[in-house]
Formats: sequence, structure tokens, C-alpha cells
Amino acid sequence: MSQSKDKFWEYFDGNHHEYVSEIMDAEAEYYKRSALLINSDLPDWGGVVLDIGNGGILNYDYKKLNKLLCADIYISEKIKQKYQNVPNIAFAQTDIMNMKNIKDNVYDAVIVQKVIHHLAVPSYFETKKNAVRALRECIRVLKPSGKLIICESTVNGWFECLEVMFFPLMLKMCELMKFDKVYQYSPKSLERLIRSALKGRAKIERMQDIGVGKYVLFLGRKLPAKILPCSVTYYLIKKE
Repeated sequence: MSQSKDKFWEYFDGNHHEYVSEIMDAEAEYYKRSALLINSDLPDWGGVVLDIGNGGILNYDYKKLNKLLCADIYISEKIKQKYQNVPNIAFAQTDIMNMKNIKDNVYDAVIVQKVIHHLAVPSYFETKKNAVRALRECIRVLKPSGKLIICESTVNGWFECLEVMFFPLMLKMCELMKFDKVYQYSPKSLERLIRSALKGRAKIERMQDIGVGKYVLFLGRKLPAKILPCSVTYYLIKKE
């Protein structure tokens, strides 16, 4: 996530277990599907992995990794306590768009689940720049031939057109509902952004729709996925 919002993070820290429980219950099918894909793309030998913006949800087999660094702009004390006795997990506070405390060419894989749509700011063009900054930072910290794994909430193309047309209004609505500002790309739109941002540095090896299952947690409510124009797209990107 991109901005530090005192009230938002205060709520998150105080209600972390409830949040994790709610979203994993509502979107259980998605988390099972994404876990299968992530596990298949993580290094067979263990490796060193960076998970950015995970919110404390580790739905894949982290025990097989040599080291897992969970990084976010805010780290819940409760999530630190939950994994304090897991020797291969560490935590770091950082911003996905400027990971100045993460060195170049360190990680065998970087995992980014449902983070990019949270990089929205009042300007549409700055929102896209934020996504580009985040993608380039992810590639920077990867070793050569390392994998960037992105599971991103995406929307139908027609809905993204509405987002662009009514961009200030939609972000204002998020603010009024006390919800983090979001902008969701269509799968093809995000694919073009990834290719443009990482041209010459990495390439997309696989892209697939993995769906969201029957339900989605939307504005704190468990809603049937079929009434929302959203899905989840999985991108596997390899550093050159």
C-alpha cells in the first residue's frame, strides 16, 4: 500500500486477526487457487523470497523457503507475534514504490498479492506512475532470472473505462466510505503497463485469470462475486 494513514493503520493493527479471518473466509477459493500457482512457481531448492504488502496472509508453503522477508509500509505487531517462532520469516517496513532498505539483486522470487490497485492517488497519471515505480522496484531487487509473481485484483475493460472517466469521483467515494483509495486495471491494461514498465529488464512468461471464487470481501462486506465486475489475474514475470 502506498500511503500511511494513521486511522487506517490504527484500525488494521487493532483488528488484524479479524481482517485476516474475514478475507480468507470470504475469498477462500481464491487463496487456494493462488497458493497452488505460487507454490508451483517458487524455487524448488527453497531460495530467498520477498513478499510485499501481504497483510499477514501467507497462503503458500513458506516453510520450504530458506528465507522469507515480509515487507509492507506498516507491519502489524500481532502478525510479528504470530510468526515470531518461525525461523525463516523476517519482517521489514518499506514502501513498494521506494524500497530503499532492500538491496539490488537479492531475491529468487518476489510475491505481490493484491497490492497494485492500492497505489491510487488523486491524479490518474500519478496512479499509473506509482504502479510503474512499484514494478521497477520489484525487478530491481530480484536476482537475474528471478521471478516476479503478481496476483492482482482486476476488472472488466468497460468498468476500467468508467474508472478513468469518473476517476476523481470514485476516489472521493472511497474517501467518504473511509476505504483506502483504489484503482483496478483490466487484465490487458495491466499487462500493457507491465510490458511498458519492464521492457528490456523482464518479460511476462505467463498470464491467466484465476477468478475470485463465489464471494468477495468488498468494503467490509461478503458479496457474491457474480454481481461485481472483478476477477484476479496471475502474472509470472522473469527478470532478464
